Amino acid sequence: MSLRSTLARLVGPLALALPALGQATIVDTGFISGGGGSRAWGISDDGQVVAGDAGVNFWTSAHAMRWSSSGGFQDLGDLPGGADASEANGISSDGLTIVGHSESLNGTEAFRWDSVLGLTPLGDLPGGAFESYGIAANLDGSWIVGAASDATGQRPVRWNAAGAIEILGALPGGSGTGQSLGINSDGTVIVGIADGGTDGRPFYWTAVTGMVAVPNNLPGMVGGRAEGVSDDGTTVVGWGVSPTFQYPFRYTIGGSMQNLGYVDGGYFSGVSFDCTSDGSVVVGSQFWGSAGVKATYWTAAGGQRLLADVLTNDYGLDLSAWELWVASAITPDGRSIAGYGYWLGKLRGFVVTLPPACPPPSNYCTSSTNSAGTMAIMGSTGSTSVVANDFHLTSSGGVPGKYSLFYYGGGVASAPFGNGTRCVASGGAGIFRLGPPRQFDASGDISRFVDNTAAPANAGPGAFSAGSTFNFQLWYRDPAAGGSGFNLSDGLSVTFCL
Repeated sequence: MSLRSTLARLVGPLALALPALGQATIVDTGFISGGGGSRAWGISDDGQVVAGDAGVNFWTSAHAMRWSSSGGFQDLGDLPGGADASEANGISSDGLTIVGHSESLNGTEAFRWDSVLGLTPLGDLPGGAFESYGIAANLDGSWIVGAASDATGQRPVRWNAAGAIEILGALPGGSGTGQSLGINSDGTVIVGIADGGTDGRPFYWTAVTGMVAVPNNLPGMVGGRAEGVSDDGTTVVGWGVSPTFQYPFRYTIGGSMQNLGYVDGGYFSGVSFDCTSDGSVVVGSQFWGSAGVKATYWTAAGGQRLLADVLTNDYGLDLSAWELWVASAITPDGRSIAGYGYWLGKLRGFVVTLPPACPPPSNYCTSSTNSAGTMAIMGSTGSTSVVANDFHLTSSGGVPGKYSLFYYGGGVASAPFGNGTRCVASGGAGIFRLGPPRQFDASGDISRFVDNTAAPANAGPGAFSAGSTFNFQLWYRDPAAGGSGFNLSDGLSVTFCL
């Protein structure tokens, strides 16, 4: 039985390419001619290589497949002997090793693939029926995890670089059966499902702790699966079950389990498959009744959302030809997501690539000492995302109680002005004031929300848009200092993004 059988019961048999600044893109991973489509299960850390499967003879069977941004679709074939069938379930972080299972002369057998050796069988445990699966690999493919069978049944295992197989152990009170489903980058943390005595339990494993059950601390939870683990090994994602619900969860090792919730309109049945390096973004799928399943995207700030809504509403991506079913993998930086769905009614694996994260604002130019004996220094809070619209300019070190005014332009300068230095120039865009003037507080601090839905930031040459860069400065009164009676902060260069 395929290790994806649990998902198959939930979803049945899902497809996203590479971006310019401020744009999200989606590309399908191709297919075998006459095969009927493809699915993507794993993605390399740089988002350039995907592993999965593609239908053969209209999904009467399947072949393991590899897709890369430079080479496109590649059929990996299958092991000699047995039926013509294989499936790739995982890929190493560097994208050079793909793991999965194939029908072979021996039976269903785990394999390791690289561009030099092709498909290499990994064997099985002695005793019992011959049946093994490769599910995931670490950074360079030196550790592969999955399942193999002995007289007890299917066991959670790992293979080392030499192909030696090791059983990871058993949960207290359990039979020792289970599957290893995920591994972190350095291979020190492995997660999966194991028999807990009455139900399958999600587990994590380290060489120090051995196999440990993920706590069942969600209401009514009686079992579940750990599907993935963050690169740093601190966050486990998966799903739990109760008599009523299937919970998509996020668990911090040594901490507590968090129910990631559901998107309104769907059923209370979801799965978390993978997360970013720090566990801050989680992707998966939610059952949607007659509509099948829909891919999901979770963050602490936004909660559980449909991936399609994120791409359409936040990034303006046209998904009119797509139905996104399952988001199965995400890169450590969260910029690329792999999965599968329907493209114009055809089953396709996909790779979605999001634009780069907003670069942090940077200070430049100089500030001069004022009558308070300090220098006004620019800063900011919130993000430079035009979608989030939560950008605030700040300045500290001003003269308490005195009026000030933020302004900005498209160019930079370094010229004497008043008692300070003018750091902002028009740059062909103009100079724009962010009024009305405001007073520094008693500590010499000030803050202003810059609303990009209001003038001058909402239209014309002063408008903020993804990829635009403007330079900001603060002018303020300082009559006690003499001279011209006013001073300026340093400059702050800001590049906006989606």
